[in-house]
Amino acid sequence: MERATLRRRLNWQLATVRGLVDETATTRDLVLELPDWPGHLAGQHVDVRLTAEDGYQAQRSYSIASAPEDHDLVLTVERLPDGEVSTYLVDDLEVGDHVELRGPIGEYFVWDGRTNSPLLLIAGDCDEEQRAGPRALLSATTRRRHLLRRARALCSVRRD
Repeated sequence: MERATLRRRLNWQLATVRGLVDETATTRDLVLELPDWPGHLAGQHVDVRLTAEDGYQAQRSYSIASAPEDHDLVLTVERLPDGEVSTYLVDDLEVGDHVELRGPIGEYFVWDGRTNSPLLLIAGDCDEEQRAGPRALLSATTRRRHLLRRARALCSVRRD
């Protein structure tokens, strides 16, 4: 993928659900296949749109959980209380179903790993599942690219 950040018109695409992985009781990985996926960079997200039989539409943004070099696109979705989109994606979506999405979107964080400087990841309002994602991606990407660097992850945690 040469230019994932090239400015282009974002069109809705139909993604096929290839797999579902229940990470926790409220969190699920959606493994998606898109025939015209342009590729993505670390830190980007997609918009997911659901359309009801009566034409009502709802859309939400989800961060891309898969590494840029992975074949499939993976989104990790946490079911939120009264979440009309997340509830459907976590509880009702099945392998073989289709969802509309557009993206990748965003250019706020792009780490290409070519520098050898220390890395600091900062995330706000994380729960245990959310803290695991960046660490796992960083670790897997570092191993695949044979990079050695100092890295720290700082996550704030809200206590109710």
